[in-house]
Amino acid sequence: MIDVNSLKLLINEDFISYKNELFESIKTHGIIAPVVVSDNILCDGHKRIKICKTLGINKVPVVYTEGNPVELLFELNDREFDINQVAILTKNLSDKEVSNICKKAGYSNSPQMVFALKYMATLLEKSPELFQYQLPANIWRELGHLGKDIERYASDLLVMQGTVSEKRSIASFLRQAQRRNELPDSIKAEKTVEILPKMQKIAQPRRTKAYEKYEKALKKIDLPNSLNIRIDSTFEQSGVSLSLNLNRFELEKLDKTKEALKLLFDEVEEL
Repeated sequence: MIDVNSLKLLINEDFISYKNELFESIKTHGIIAPVVVSDNILCDGHKRIKICKTLGINKVPVVYTEGNPVELLFELNDREFDINQVAILTKNLSDKEVSNICKKAGYSNSPQMVFALKYMATLLEKSPELFQYQLPANIWRELGHLGKDIERYASDLLVMQGTVSEKRSIASFLRQAQRRNELPDSIKAEKTVEILPKMQKIAQPRRTKAYEKYEKALKKIDLPNSLNIRIDSTFEQSGVSLSLNLNRFELEKLDKTKEALKLLFDEVEEL
């Protein structure tokens, strides 16, 4: 048996949640499965320990083992750890150890991911209020490619309002801009839609110019009112998609559409 108050926890109690069924089970039957401890640090059983403290249970059965407590935590738990928790848990580990943890946690174990996690740990320790925000692991991996430049953008992207897809695009644009040696001074904005156009212009000037040509060409040509036209705004796919509603007396609109499209393709060779 071990005193629950003597244990060091790897996960802050504020970030430990549990189901009511587990609470009721411990309340009725006590601790059935022993917790696992290495070097007086809890490796498995954080939920049980938190419930015991709530119920006033001071002693619990224990199994002692040896090994790195953080690695044991990931080996002994089948729960999903969010990326913020992984960053804090691995803050004092070597790059190789962090890489191994990433594999156990189901994340990429690339050097960029390891770098991003170490930066995140520093960021979250300095600004714990950022724990309430989340970015998926693949966005952090993309930001990890920026190296030390990550410091200029990560926290702003973290708190920015917008979809995951939009934030992923911004991270990708930052990486492309870095390759072009044209990183912006800041991406500070309240919403992703405020910064996305600027980032695309910096990172993908050819596509941006092509789209501007397309917008100008649309104003010059005479398309039927009932025609809808769509393009791939990245210009990775050529051509246009059309929908045109006609009745039997409007077939001449087909000729008008064909003429307008010929002018459009002449104006925008990227199509």
